[in-house]
Amino acid sequence: MNSLLPLTGHVFQITRRLTGTAAIADRRLSPRVRAVFLLRHVEGLKQREIARRLHIAESTVEKHIDKGLVQIALANLDQDLKSE
Repeated sequence: MNSLLPLTGHVFQITRRLTGTAAIADRRLSPRVRAVFLLRHVEGLKQREIARRLHIAESTVEKHIDKGLVQIALANLDQDLKSE
């Protein structure tokens, strides 16, 4: 049973990070970038399906995903620096 304690800490950290990422996506991403990002990373849709659903080019989907990842990474870095 004690061997699970370190794992519990990691699960808590991952859960906290995911919750923070969702909050960042909600606050910092434009509505279109947020929609694309969530369809890809929460619903697991492929770029082609996202493009079809949103009536945009696949290259636009890719750009929105990249933009979302960069903005979330920068926000996470900012949070990490503030917590040090």
